[in-house]
Amino acid sequence: MSLFAKKARQAATISDVYIGSDRLNTKWLHSACEFSPEEYAMMPKLFVSEVSYNALGIVFVDHLWNLAVGTVNGVIYKLAPYTVISNKSDAMRVVSDTVSFWTTRLGPPQSQSNMLMWQADDGNVILQIFELEEIALNLFLTSSAARQFKRL
Repeated sequence: MSLFAKKARQAATISDVYIGSDRLNTKWLHSACEFSPEEYAMMPKLFVSEVSYNALGIVFVDHLWNLAVGTVNGVIYKLAPYTVISNKSDAMRVVSDTVSFWTTRLGPPQSQSNMLMWQADDGNVILQIFELEEIALNLFLTSSAARQFKRL
């Protein structure tokens, strides 16, 4: 493998990207509201010792997003920014900026219907786009460490 290929391959990671002040595979150090029973019913726990939180909003690609955080044993394995945008042209700008951000780091995404997915050496990134009266964007960064967690 050439030196250039090695450097390019090393760059295909997501755990070094900050979402707000957090990144994958680091300790969760913030105070936040744990998911309610209703939220857990919509997004059930998958792993032993999993706790999910609603964190403070963050700015990502120059747009304000809400943030859900998944942890196992206090370590972040999932960062899930989400937003709802009323104006279609604003939403398409945020989608375009988000796609550009991840494509620059991880290469072109795989796509299927309303979803784009980027694979990284240390996890994956999924962008879901739902268009109803407003446009909902869900972004999921998931650590490959989740493969080692004990399932419920």
